[in-house]
Amino acid sequence: MIEGSWTEVVLIDAPAGDAQRNAVEGILTGQVGGPWEILARFVSNWLPTRTAAIRIEEEERGKRVSVDGILDASIEEIKGRDRSKPVTFENMYNQIHPPTQMLARGTTRHDDGTIRVDTKDTHGLYSSFHWRVEG
Repeated sequence: MIEGSWTEVVLIDAPAGDAQRNAVEGILTGQVGGPWEILARFVSNWLPTRTAAIRIEEEERGKRVSVDGILDASIEEIKGRDRSKPVTFENMYNQIHPPTQMLARGTTRHDDGTIRVDTKDTHGLYSSFHWRVEG
C-alpha cells in the first residue's frame, strides 16, 4: 500500500444534495486538506465519484455497510479475555483514526467493474473518528 498507485472511487449516499456531495468529495479526495490530503498522495487513478444508496447497520458486536450490486462488507469485533470488551490496540498512530482501535474479523466483497475486492475472515482495525476543517 505504501508504494502508491492506488485506484480510488468515492461513493456518496444518493440522498445527499449537491452541496453535501461536493463537500464529501472535497474531503475524501484531499482537496480541502487534512488527513485525506496525505492519503490522496497514494492515489494515481481517480475514478469518477458515484452516488448510490448506502446502507450502514450497527449491531452490538458488529457493523455492516452495503451498496446494492457493488459492496457488501461486515465486521465483527473480536472479544478479549474479558468477554464483555473487544480486543483493542492502544497508542496507535494513524492519519485519520484515534490512538485506540478495536480488532475485528471481517468479510468484504466489492466489485464496481474496475475495483474488485473479495476477502473472507480477514482481520482489521476499526474506530470512530471525527474530522473538521479549522477556520
